Amino acid sequence: MPLRSGMSKLLESHFEKGNIDWISFEDVNDFYKRWIDRLTEDQLYIMEKMLRNGMVVDPQERETIEHALSEHKWGGDPWGLGVE
Repeated sequence: MPLRSGMSKLLESHFEKGNIDWISFEDVNDFYKRWIDRLTEDQLYIMEKMLRNGMVVDPQERETIEHALSEHKWGGDPWGLGVE
């Protein structure tokens, strides 16, 4: 499901004609967390494919990608942002 349509549906459910219901912070925060998780999964997938196909030649970049993949695999924070 594209992210844009997910946000559109969220907004539509809160802003129906003649019945305005404000979006709570929790709704926006939950949507943001799901969006960031999806972006992280997509980015890690792309980086893993690049690594496996020999497209990463810089040793420091290779180490960074391997660390991020390891953190994600074991349930850690791949970017080290401290976000739960």
